[in-house]
Amino acid sequence: MTDVIFTRTRTKPVELPQGDTAVRSGKKWPALPVFLYLLFIALPFMFDIGTLSMTFLRVILLVMIIPLYVRLALGKYGRVNLVDILFFLYIIWAGLCLQINNPDRAVEFLGSNALDFLGGYMLTRAYIRNREEYIAFQRMLIVMVVCTVPFAIYEAITATAPITEIINKIPGFKSHPDFWNIINERRMGIMRTQVIFQHPIHYGLFCSTIFALAYVGTKGIYSDTKRIFICCAIGLGVVLSVSSAPLLGIAFQCGLIAWALIFRDVPRRWLILTTLFVVCYVVVDLLSNRTPIKVLISYLTFSAHSGYWRVLIFEWGVVNVINNPIFGIGLNDWVRPSWMHDDSVDNFWLLNAMRYGIPGLILISVPYFYALFRIGLRNFDGDRELWLLRRGWVMSFAGMTFALCTVHIWETVYSFTFLLFGAGMWMMTAKPKGSVDKPLRDNSGYHRANTPQTDVSRADHGYSRHAGGKTADNPVTTRASETPFARKNLKNTARKQR
Repeated sequence: MTDVIFTRTRTKPVELPQGDTAVRSGKKWPALPVFLYLLFIALPFMFDIGTLSMTFLRVILLVMIIPLYVRLALGKYGRVNLVDILFFLYIIWAGLCLQINNPDRAVEFLGSNALDFLGGYMLTRAYIRNREEYIAFQRMLIVMVVCTVPFAIYEAITATAPITEIINKIPGFKSHPDFWNIINERRMGIMRTQVIFQHPIHYGLFCSTIFALAYVGTKGIYSDTKRIFICCAIGLGVVLSVSSAPLLGIAFQCGLIAWALIFRDVPRRWLILTTLFVVCYVVVDLLSNRTPIKVLISYLTFSAHSGYWRVLIFEWGVVNVINNPIFGIGLNDWVRPSWMHDDSVDNFWLLNAMRYGIPGLILISVPYFYALFRIGLRNFDGDRELWLLRRGWVMSFAGMTFALCTVHIWETVYSFTFLLFGAGMWMMTAKPKGSVDKPLRDNSGYHRANTPQTDVSRADHGYSRHAGGKTADNPVTTRASETPFARKNLKNTARKQR
């Protein structure tokens, strides 16, 4: 911990290091609702209620979402911010678009979408409000990923997902459909693994988002050896999914980590990196007969065929957005050539624009990037632990942002993405250790030292013109002398003595 010396001046408080700069969290596990949510990601039980397919994950969100929003509106989780408002408006707008385009499917689809999206976001927005709760949440995510890797190895060898197979054998329950019953595909000689998710891409994304959290966010909490071991396990999980989007996300995170290490002494390293991205974009645009986005999509896939197909999806997706810019096309089939039989759109951002129009894209992307930039630009230089937690979270979502340009997410991993997003919202208002609010009025006229290591009363060190452990000029021996009138009398007495 640290000693913080409060002075009469308005300058930044002095932070005195006490041993290891990283403060280890004493909280081992996150709050019960968050714990249960993550537990039921790892144990994907599903069951039917009539014609409705439910999961324990959605049951938790169904029970919690309304009370959480009521308490948010009452200010129980801090002030309502722009992200809270725009995310809520996004669901309202999505509901309007579906009512216009697909009135027969609007209620069911919007209900599940709102539960996954708003429920995941609000759960961590409400229950992760400080660094201790965030570190506990981060720790559980790391444990989950590492524990799934042996199952991924087994599935890659046998093409059998043991967790979902066991759940399917329990009467009254089922789990996610077996990917291998849908399409039996090898890539790079490896059987793709889904483990606990609907699709191998989703398992890969789940692993890749934890990479920067594990390597950067746990520095000073875990030893370097442990961090490297965890990252190797996460990397193996991503590789076993054999999906380009997760590999893109983890590669981008590694690039950011390497850039931060190489140019750690350069003050404007992130501005330089952003400038380089802009320059590269302009150069590619000038030298290529394709747009930079098409070039990027075509090269970020395992095969030329996949790249070409994604470029076609992007081109025709944009055509649909241009033709339906306001309310989108909802859940209707999108316009494309007759020989493009597959109706999937492998681009999260593009699909939102297609379904809910340009306003829908704005309402989900603006708060997303607003939160990333606002948290990323905050000054946490005086608090290394908070600085590392912030860097890990921002790098994780930087990688996720690029991955979502080449893949769509739904159900569990969709909800998980915004659960992780909501887990970082406390950093918007987090105060670095050693900082204090400016007092409205300082009546003491003297410095006050606060040392949490020993239980020392104010009378023991008095009011002094010096801070820290120095001897007080005028020790105060009674509580009565701490009143404004007593201080005034003491000053008058001292003036007469002089």
